[in-house]
Amino acid sequence: MTDWVFQANPAHYDLLAAVSRGADDLWAMKKNRSVVKVGERIFFYISGREAGVYATGRVTSLPVERTADDPAFQYGKWGIRTSYELEIVPPILREE
Repeated sequence: MTDWVFQANPAHYDLLAAVSRGADDLWAMKKNRSVVKVGERIFFYISGREAGVYATGRVTSLPVERTADDPAFQYGKWGIRTSYELEIVPPILREE
């Protein structure tokens, strides 16, 4: 099994709000689509001044191809569905 790190840019996406909603989400998967498996763990990383790992989750689908009319298409043609499991408090900051 593989663990993944997905990065959120806080200027474009409020990861912590998504985690607190507990909703499933669709994340870009530009590379390694052929090896990702349902159930694998994801560490969600926020970039920027307070960069670090802020949450964990799981892969809940194989890669799906997005269409050009999908608003998330700007982040990539391929995505995977994820679920959020845990907000890490305090986060594991880059310096650590």
